[in-house]
Amino acid sequence: MAKLRGARVIATVGSAEKAALVRSKDETILGLKRKLDEYASHLDMEKHKAADLQKRIDAQQEQLGRTVRALRMALMNLESGDATGGQIVSIKKAE
Repeated sequence: MAKLRGARVIATVGSAEKAALVRSKDETILGLKRKLDEYASHLDMEKHKAADLQKRIDAQQEQLGRTVRALRMALMNLESGDATGGQIVSIKKAE
């Protein structure tokens, strides 16, 4: 009878240790899942920031291109004015 009680106590302790180990692993997994979700959220936020910055860069490059075209047309007008004896030549508006 004493042997049976001892075996039950050992089985109970082993069972409690297993449950504690499973609980610990579950907590670790949940913690890692939370971190993964947090990183995914940060990644999405940074992707949106990068997309917004790219839009701003594209708009500024487009504006720069229009400015360069306008300046080239103005320079051509000045150069042609020198060749025509100072006569002003009308040019169309830059797009």
